[in-house]
Amino acid sequence: MEEGKEKNKTGKGWGSFDVKMASLNAAEKEAHRIIHDGLAKLYPDIPIITEKTKNDVPYATRKEWRYMWCVSALDGVNEFVKRNGEFTVNVGLVES
Repeated sequence: MEEGKEKNKTGKGWGSFDVKMASLNAAEKEAHRIIHDGLAKLYPDIPIITEKTKNDVPYATRKEWRYMWCVSALDGVNEFVKRNGEFTVNVGLVES
């Protein structure tokens, strides 16, 4: 197998791993942007938290929020790369 290449379970190449990861990162960022922008437009007073932003706001502040959106724009990255349909987009409204 060539360096920087992977094979899927069928033995067919997926192409460059770096190219796949770059595409994945772009897809995840775009999904996050679409979800974030839509929620912010519809519910401007409800904060949005993701895995990447959860530490941007201290817990002491977050625990005072009555509501917040919890978003995972792409859960199951490996499955997404494999294109097996076993990934999810998760959006939840949390009430405390």
